[in-house]
Amino acid sequence: MRRPCPQCKKFFYGTELFCHECGCQLRPRPVDVQQRITLTLEQIACGETIPIEIDLDGRKETIFLKIPSNVKNGSRIRIKGKGRLIDELRGDLHLIVEVKPQSSQGDQIASNPI
Repeated sequence: MRRPCPQCKKFFYGTELFCHECGCQLRPRPVDVQQRITLTLEQIACGETIPIEIDLDGRKETIFLKIPSNVKNGSRIRIKGKGRLIDELRGDLHLIVEVKPQSSQGDQIASNPI
C-alpha cells in the first residue's frame, strides 16, 4: 500500500523504513491480523453476542462480538486496535466469517400430506 512521506509528500510503500526522496525515517505501518470464525445461521439470524478468543502479541484475550445482521459467508468484520503492535501502533483484527452449514439430521421440517 502506498503512503505519502510526512516530510516531502512523495509516495512510498508501507514496508520501507526511509524515504528515497528526502531520506527521512518513516514509521512502520501497524500490522493487521486476520482470523477465521465459524458462525451458525441461528447466531447470524439472532444477532447474538459471542465470545472470541484472540492472540494479542502472545497473550490470550477474550473479546465479545455482536454479530451484524447482514453478515454472510466470506464477510469480514473489522475490530479496530486488536491487531499486532509495532512501534506503539496497533493494527486491526479482521474476522473472516464462515457460515456453518446446517446438519441434515433433525433440521428438516416434516411435511404431512392433507
